[in-house]
Amino acid sequence: MGYDFGNLVNNTTSDSGQVLNDLPHNYGCLDQIILRTNDQIQADSEIKIRVSTSDPSIEPIEMTFTNLLVVNIVPETIAPGDTAQIIPKLKNPDGSLSDFPIEQTFEIGMLDGCALGMIKTATDSGVYVDAALQPFYFIADTGAVEGTVKLRVGVIEGMSSSSLLNNNFKSRKSENQIKKSSASDNRREAKSFIDGGVIGEYCFLGDLYSVVTGDANVVVGNVCATLPKCTENNAGKKPNIEIMDFPDGTDGKNKCNNVSGITYMLWSENEKKLFLPIEIENCCDENANVIQFGIKNDLMTLRAIVTACEDVIVDQGYTILYNTTELKTKVPQNLRALLQLYSDLDIFLDYFTNENPSSPFYPIELAWEHEFQHKRNYVNEIFNVVNKDFDYLDYSKLDVTCNKYSELNDVVNEMKSNFEKRFSYFEKESIKFQFKVWGKKDGTPKEIENYRKNEINTHNAIAKKVIDKYKTEIKKLILSLPK
Repeated sequence: MGYDFGNLVNNTTSDSGQVLNDLPHNYGCLDQIILRTNDQIQADSEIKIRVSTSDPSIEPIEMTFTNLLVVNIVPETIAPGDTAQIIPKLKNPDGSLSDFPIEQTFEIGMLDGCALGMIKTATDSGVYVDAALQPFYFIADTGAVEGTVKLRVGVIEGMSSSSLLNNNFKSRKSENQIKKSSASDNRREAKSFIDGGVIGEYCFLGDLYSVVTGDANVVVGNVCATLPKCTENNAGKKPNIEIMDFPDGTDGKNKCNNVSGITYMLWSENEKKLFLPIEIENCCDENANVIQFGIKNDLMTLRAIVTACEDVIVDQGYTILYNTTELKTKVPQNLRALLQLYSDLDIFLDYFTNENPSSPFYPIELAWEHEFQHKRNYVNEIFNVVNKDFDYLDYSKLDVTCNKYSELNDVVNEMKSNFEKRFSYFEKESIKFQFKVWGKKDGTPKEIENYRKNEINTHNAIAKKVIDKYKTEIKKLILSLPK
């Protein structure tokens, strides 16, 4: 069991393989035999080893080795010039992972990918380091090409390898010291070995001397390699748009002037933004060799003053009704007052009426719903139309080639800068389109006509529903009056 995970090694003769025969022993102890695992072994992999003798009267025994050293790389993929931390962990019997004692030392070697970078500890660096205390890292060379680095971490005896190996294999200290000396020489020989153009089994000469080892890989690539793979082409993809309400006075804009309500887009001015900050999401399109631009949830939130102007309404002599319940608490409960309000509510169906109602009550829902309808119209009739007809917010126009930068922050900064430029064009086009279809309150005769038409249409979309609701409640109050 576990044939693919390693070999038995005779420390005395250097013989290795799946089967070792004719082994000498020390009163039944095979202390010269170690188990050397490879990079195929996982955190919970098991290897079963069978030991038999030439004496048929002695029953064979079986031992199970469970790999209890886990090596994590954080992050597993890095760009040239970036750093990944190498983190050895101890696997507990319950499957959980725990840290090694801070005084535990390790040896770390690069098995493959030696031209891509080096191992770095507090006191040493290279393709092999010895007697290293955590933390230690792999640093990719700034000029590295894409590739995979294979790392091997060994636990140096002293923490007691028997706590990591749940079997009877244990190397002799004297032989380990010989291997340790040889392994330490690797560090000195590695540079000339590599510079000489000689390709060996590993980046460093020989092998780790530790009995307990664990392997892990770190991938080195351009910035694109550090990102998730794109699942779709973003050409033509654009964000959805929503409007968030802000009170009058935001950004120093006071718009409640002789109006019952206002919806005012907070157009960019003096570095103030019409939209809330976006969160950019990137992915790698390997086929096109680009980093795709995206916005989290594909949603942009724009800022606008959206409010009923209660002070203006009160200054006009009205008492505000905040809901239908206040018909009973604010309106006199007699037939004359209720009938007068019932009749006067119809006056509010005309947005530009000059008629003054006799009843001094004003349902504030009329103002709020009118502005909410404006907000919906801004999205549906202005922004969505401009967004559809122009490519200012097309995600693909903001993509960056994978090889342009070595740092993701540089990619994001370019995307943000270009996005803000393109959004300013979108904003200007939206203003121009708004004046074209909705007109202006103080524009040309045609613009004034369009402005009035837009206000009437907006009001008609909500007024009858609100007024009918209040009339229904007034009828109930009239019917409940004493006979």
